[in-house]
Amino acid sequence: LKGTSPHKCAVLSWVMREPPLSTLDVGLQLDRRGICVRTGHHCCEPLMERLGVDATLRASFALYNSAEEVERLGAAIEEILDQARERSASRHAPPVEELAYPAASADSPEAAARELIDSFALLPDWPTRLDYLIELGEHLPAMPEALKNAASRINGCQSLVHLVARRRPDAPERVEFLADSDAALVRGLIALLQQLWSGQSAAAILAFDFNAFLIELGLANQLSMGRRNGLDAMVRRLRQFAAED
Repeated sequence: LKGTSPHKCAVLSWVMREPPLSTLDVGLQLDRRGICVRTGHHCCEPLMERLGVDATLRASFALYNSAEEVERLGAAIEEILDQARERSASRHAPPVEELAYPAASADSPEAAARELIDSFALLPDWPTRLDYLIELGEHLPAMPEALKNAASRINGCQSLVHLVARRRPDAPERVEFLADSDAALVRGLIALLQQLWSGQSAAAILAFDFNAFLIELGLANQLSMGRRNGLDAMVRRLRQFAAED
């Protein structure tokens, strides 16, 4: 629980530590249970950066909230924690013996974008598309822990995000990258970026209209400002790398 004031108002911010869970993921799971909380920086990103906090969950109680609703929030958090502990106990990540950067998924970013747009067009609504995004993120190529450091971290995200790019050894005009996040939704967005750009030429990456792609994909109006800011930060990092000689 964040904040040490002895006389707190009915606004509580917290993070999940054991096991560590992304605030974005917990917020999405609470939303699916019909419980509204806020997640992210809460308009105080400089302070949170100074305190070393990526994001928090925030519950705001008011006169119209009942004790039963508070109990429902507590029970939902316990259920989410229990599920996370079960997954953690059953997950055994194999060691990464060598780096495997994603190759180009299509002949051009435009062709890759068309494949994604066609896939999303078959999905009827945002919850279904969200599930599809999260499923894409479950198949990200492994990023070794040794690469997750201060240099690879993407600032401005509401979750912990690392990204490392390189020029392909046998074709230096092409850009490849690995990335990872502690949030399932963000891993899904990383998977979109990898399908679009990893293995493509630097010139093609710089020429691609990413904003138009998001609009046609149907995500431009579905991502919150905080999530969009994090996605834009990853896009900027990749464009900067592609622009380097």
